[in-house]
Amino acid sequence: MTTDSHPVTRDALTADKMTTSELAQPGRMQLLRRNRLRWLAVAATMLIVILGTTAIGGTLVHRHDDARANSHALSGIAGYSWNITTVSDKHGTARVNASWGASIAFALHGEVLADDTVNSIDGTYHPVEGGYTVGLIGASAVGYIGHDPIRIRTINAVNTLFGQSADASTATRVDAELHNGTLTLRCSGVRVTATRGGTPPGGTPPGGPAVPQPPTD
Repeated sequence: MTTDSHPVTRDALTADKMTTSELAQPGRMQLLRRNRLRWLAVAATMLIVILGTTAIGGTLVHRHDDARANSHALSGIAGYSWNITTVSDKHGTARVNASWGASIAFALHGEVLADDTVNSIDGTYHPVEGGYTVGLIGASAVGYIGHDPIRIRTINAVNTLFGQSADASTATRVDAELHNGTLTLRCSGVRVTATRGGTPPGGTPPGGPAVPQPPTD
C-alpha cells in the first residue's frame, strides 16, 4: 500500500480500470465521487446553456415573424389618412357628403384617429391577420343637433369602428381590405369605404377640426 499523503488522482471516468489495491487506498472513493459530481455539474450546465440559447433563438425568430406579418397586414393602409365615402348598415348603403370631413387615419406608431363629422376619436390599433384590433382611448363630446339621417348613420358607423357600439373597454376587431385604392373596413355589421386622403401630419387626419363645433344641418 502506498504511503503518499496525496495520492495521484485519475480521471473519474477511468475508475473502472483501477486495481483493487488502488480503490482500497484511503480517500480514493471519496475523490472519485467528487470528480464524478464535477463532471455531472459541467454537463448539466452545458445542457442548460444549449437549451436556453435554442429557446431564445426561437423566440426571436417568432417575434420577428410576428412583426413582419403584422407590418404586412396593413401595408398601404398605415401611414395614411382616408376620406370616408360610403357607409353600409342594416338600412343599406349611403354616400357620405365629402364636405362633412369624415375620415380615419392610421399613424405608423400605432395610433388611429378619426373624424365622425362631429367628434374626433383617438385610439390605438394592433395589426392582425386580415385587419387590426382597436382599443378606444378617448373622444371629444360634441353632440349632433341636426336631423340628417345619412349623417347620423355616418357618425354611428365611424364610432362602431372603435367599439363604441359595444364594450369600449375591450379591443374591437376590424377587418380591413385595400383594393384598387379603396379601403374597406368591416366591423359588427357595419361597412365603411374610404379613399386615400394623404399622409396624416403628426398623426392628425388632414381637415380634422381643431375645435369641434355643433353642426346644425
